[in-house]
Parts: sequence; structure tokens; C-alpha cells
Amino acid sequence: MAGAPLGLRLMLAEFIGAAYRSSRPVRIVQSPGDLPPALEHVAVDAEVRKRAWFAWIDDEQTRFVAGEVTRPIDNGGREMHALRTFFHDDEGRLLASAAWTRDAEGHWRLWDR
Repeated sequence: MAGAPLGLRLMLAEFIGAAYRSSRPVRIVQSPGDLPPALEHVAVDAEVRKRAWFAWIDDEQTRFVAGEVTRPIDNGGREMHALRTFFHDDEGRLLASAAWTRDAEGHWRLWDR
């Protein structure tokens, strides 16, 4: 994950930690070469684009999320920092994308404006 800034990588890891819970142990994937070939391509592309990515294996299924910082404008016209996430399946297909912000208490909220 050399392409993404450390702050972005930490932000994405915090988001995953808050959003995903498992009662079973998971194996964190740290190198693109340890991913299925289709996701390896997605991880390398994310690094080129300076996106962070986070992947783990849970029940033999590889889960993959990439993220970047985006700056949407709120209703008051103020620029905010948001985390845009990109969820991919183990075939590398984009499943969903969304932007998330943190509220005053530090909870992640879906940006829906």
C-alpha cells in the first residue's frame, strides 16, 4: 500500500473496524500478491490512484475495500472531508461505492446529500 498516504490508510482501517464485525478470526491481506488475481489488479490500480485498500479473508471469502478522501460540500456551503469507499467482490467487480463522514461523536455516517 505504498501509494496511499498513511492518514488515509489509517482512516480506512478505522472505518472497516467500525463497520465490520466478525465472531470468527479473519486473516488480513497485506500484499497485492496475496489476493486473487482479479483483486490483485484492483489493489495495484488503487495504489496507482493513491487510494488506500484493505482486504481480509473471512470464511474463505476475500473481502476488499478501497478508499480515497473526497471533499463534498455540506448544506451550509462548507467543504468537508469524507471517505469514499469502493467495495469489490473477489472477482474484482465493483459492488458498491459510498461516501462516509464522521459526526461530532466520531461515528461514521453515510453522506447522503
